[in-house]
Amino acid sequence: MVNERKLLRMARDGDKEAFQQLILAYYPYVTKFLRKLCGNGQDAEDLTQETFLKLIRSIRQYEPSGQAAFATYLITIAKHCYLDFLRRNQHITVDFDALVLPSGEFFEGEIERREDAETLRRAMEALPPEQALAVRLRHFERQSLEEIALQMGCEAKTVKSRIHIGVVKLRKALGGTTNGAK
Repeated sequence: MVNERKLLRMARDGDKEAFQQLILAYYPYVTKFLRKLCGNGQDAEDLTQETFLKLIRSIRQYEPSGQAAFATYLITIAKHCYLDFLRRNQHITVDFDALVLPSGEFFEGEIERREDAETLRRAMEALPPEQALAVRLRHFERQSLEEIALQMGCEAKTVKSRIHIGVVKLRKALGGTTNGAK
């Protein structure tokens, strides 16, 4: 098998067989990543195809000998496809009725009724997509800051800031206190 760097150079030069090998190698990886974000297999498949179409259009911009690994470059494209999807559809695909919501640290009390879950869903939808995604991954999926940073293609301190600002906005939208934060 040809090494990845050579395969990438060949794909950048227009070699369709090299590109096909890259797609075969990375398709499951991207699909799994997007399925975890979407929670919906069909949306994940559609976004995976969109990711590879964007890769085809942008492969010449990727430098195989650069600092970013190809997998990171590809996941960044996938993340942007997902965020565009959220913007287009203006919703977060989370089953709020099935969630076990944390108490104390996240909300000042537990959400006990379906109306409250609907209020939370609307508040989450009102957040910018990057904040909503960070809050969802941290508080509903219990991922670490490092895991979220890797998925979102940014630094852990950026994720922490997005989560903090998102939680402050949620508390405000839900009528809670913001502990002096703006």
